[in-house]
Amino acid sequence: MNDLFRYIHATKFSIMIHRYSILLLLCSASIFSSNAQSWKTYPYHQTGSVLTFPRAEGYHPGEIVEWWYTNAHLKGDSTGTDYAMMFTYFYYPTFGFDGFRIFELSNENTGAFLTETTPCHYSTLDTSHLHIVATTGITGTGHEEWKTLDSAGILKPFQYHLNGSMANGSFDLTYNTVKRPLMVGGTGFLYEGITGYTYYYSETEIEVTGTITMNGVTETVHGISWIDRQWGQFNPNNGEQYTWMSLQLSNGQDLNLWNIFNTASQIPDTSTYRFCSVYVNDSTQNTMSNFTLDRLKYTYTANGTACYDQKWRLTYGNVDLILTATHINNEVTLPLRFFEGSMLIEGTVGGVPVTGVGYVELLHSFSKPNVYIASPVGHVNWDGSTPITWRLLNPDDGRAVYYDLSVSTDSLATFTSIANHLTDTSFNWTPSLAVGTEGWFRIKAYSIDTTLVNTVTSPASFIFGATGIDELNAAVSISAFPNPFDAQTIISYELKQSQNIQMDILNVNGEVVKRFEKETQSSGKHSLVWNTNQIAAGIYFYRIKIGNSFINGKLVKKD
Repeated sequence: MNDLFRYIHATKFSIMIHRYSILLLLCSASIFSSNAQSWKTYPYHQTGSVLTFPRAEGYHPGEIVEWWYTNAHLKGDSTGTDYAMMFTYFYYPTFGFDGFRIFELSNENTGAFLTETTPCHYSTLDTSHLHIVATTGITGTGHEEWKTLDSAGILKPFQYHLNGSMANGSFDLTYNTVKRPLMVGGTGFLYEGITGYTYYYSETEIEVTGTITMNGVTETVHGISWIDRQWGQFNPNNGEQYTWMSLQLSNGQDLNLWNIFNTASQIPDTSTYRFCSVYVNDSTQNTMSNFTLDRLKYTYTANGTACYDQKWRLTYGNVDLILTATHINNEVTLPLRFFEGSMLIEGTVGGVPVTGVGYVELLHSFSKPNVYIASPVGHVNWDGSTPITWRLLNPDDGRAVYYDLSVSTDSLATFTSIANHLTDTSFNWTPSLAVGTEGWFRIKAYSIDTTLVNTVTSPASFIFGATGIDELNAAVSISAFPNPFDAQTIISYELKQSQNIQMDILNVNGEVVKRFEKETQSSGKHSLVWNTNQIAAGIYFYRIKIGNSFINGKLVKKD
């Protein structure tokens, strides 16, 4: 047990050192960047963009939705605690309020997590620059502010002071932006999702100082933050679920990445649904869609109501990064259910190792693969010449599915593996089964990490081979009359010797629609009558099991 405690302590210490090293690298990059900031003045307009500052930082009347978002990675100066924070104001009038505010705060070392969503009124919402004064809560007792003004009321270009509070958590921070704003989409304007347009920029690296209070502990902190600003028609409330990430790398590069899911859980391969804007340096920015974001791990929330992706591999060009969510419990449930939390980053850029920190926002959750085995189900003479096929009924571009295929020939008692880790929904199998063998297939469908898994069995069996009279010594003849038929048909057969008899009628989907009682019959002529008054017109099959063999045939009920 002592060894276990030592291991846990060493692991936590390693994570803290890793985070602290990342912050040191990022802050070093910030100091280097801050030495050349001729752009840091108002008014500021970036060549090729549609935005001008400080106007772009203020409120934009007439737009459907607007939000001011920030996340931060901070370290306590007294305790050494690693904190992660997200804070957002939404202008979205509803229920008599001007909008709402979301605040979350994490202790990254212990996993403690606080979150609050509250309605708010904006007593100040300046249009010429960033100055928000919000009264929060149903009764409007909270008071918060986010501004570019100093104590004398003078604008400080790309510098901000903000504060906010919730039960058991608060902050009072000063921001100093050290990198030129990233114009998302290349110009600061793009079309996003189905019909939405958005004006959009990010401030990808900001030096932070101030104080944090969490669960009764108040201390000064330092670190880095990120600001995202959007306004326009793109509205997270309209059902366009997405994955969003901010990535801050130790080599000075920063990325703003989006995957947007349509209502069919697809991520169309277009720049409106998948794009990544990259800050390379103060003179180079670009936006691309030719990246790959593979999801490597999924995790259910503690109450099991949602399953979110928690680990990713991002590749494009010479970039290869592994992104890992720090904690699994950072879920916000209002105004809608989503995951928001910090990430750690490791990988290479141009073959050179990099680290970093990030934030991820996940509005899309995942469900187990729902699979239906299509063929051969109910086939009475399947000989292996056609493939085994199945359908994935709930495809999702964010959840790759793998399949294990097996077969049972002992009435579902045991299954024998045929193939594993398939990615196609069909498989050509050459069976080595005796003619007349009854079998069932089973598919295990699962995500790459097997968190999302589902196992299904054929809804009806198949019979191997084209079993006929010459192959059965027990029966000498079999016929159905009339066939086609209206209200009933009589299936007649003759046995050479006493046998156990079982007959089923199956529809074209392989489902049993009529089962006759099993009985032992003597040698000689016999018949079974199938009355079909309550049965729809169509094609059916009879399947007679005589001893250990099968005879199958086709039946047609007329309209």
